[in-house]
Amino acid sequence: MTARELKDRLALRYPGGIYGSMPGAWTVIEEYRSIDLLAWSSWSSASNYGRVGHEVKVSRNDLRKELLSPEKRTRSVDWCNEFYFAVPEGLLTKEELAYEEPEWEPQDWVGERCPGFNGVACGPMWSRKKTHWVRVPVPAVTRYAFAFGDDGWQYIVCPTCKGKGTTVASRVEREAPTCWVPRDVGLIVVYEKGGARVMKKSPKRKEVDPLNVAELGQLVRWVSMRPDPRHHADGSYERARDEAVEMRAEMEENLQAAGDAVAAELSGQIGEDVDISFEMESVLRLEID
Repeated sequence: MTARELKDRLALRYPGGIYGSMPGAWTVIEEYRSIDLLAWSSWSSASNYGRVGHEVKVSRNDLRKELLSPEKRTRSVDWCNEFYFAVPEGLLTKEELAYEEPEWEPQDWVGERCPGFNGVACGPMWSRKKTHWVRVPVPAVTRYAFAFGDDGWQYIVCPTCKGKGTTVASRVEREAPTCWVPRDVGLIVVYEKGGARVMKKSPKRKEVDPLNVAELGQLVRWVSMRPDPRHHADGSYERARDEAVEMRAEMEENLQAAGDAVAAELSGQIGEDVDISFEMESVLRLEID
């Protein structure tokens, strides 16, 4: 299942239309404030104007990276009333679903720092931040153009830590399973045949920061660019799209008919065949064969 397919199925959890003609309680938008999918209630009866954020993960490797960097989601989690990881069915094992995350201390997330190589500390490069590199000298005959003195230098993946940056894994990496459900979020499993199920309920935050003027402006701008098509449950969205396609086809047909008429008249006047072609995005172009 792709991330696009998962989002489409996940959006069905939040009704976007009512009675087939009016927008419903929920508006679903994507990638707002770096949240993969945000369900926003406009009715007080629907979770008291709730904001439900979702981080979509379709691979175990991507999910593990997210789990080992909890600081990345802190801002989004605190901004939502509820926050979920949304994954396809079968991504987590039964043992991982049953795992209860303990209250880790800050130091539990940090492994033993790599001492470097040959007395030189290693670190990430600006263009390759995930891998740790170390600078080593090379003979003058193979040095780069920016080498200094008789010996040049180059960057290589740190041989000590193999580019990981640590020589001993953190306590979390050693004790926790490969994947799990963190304490501060919930988990929604999305099924290939359709439908989704809450496997773990997210902690509910009754009080979240209200929108300020700047955020309100950004939200309006974002939604105007990426509207929720489910708010056109009566088919008006599809009708407007089809009407635009039909209108363009009719314009092309009329324009071609007018061009053919002009070409016939010019052919009679100058005694040569005339062909008139056109482009919808430009003006008429006259071509005489």
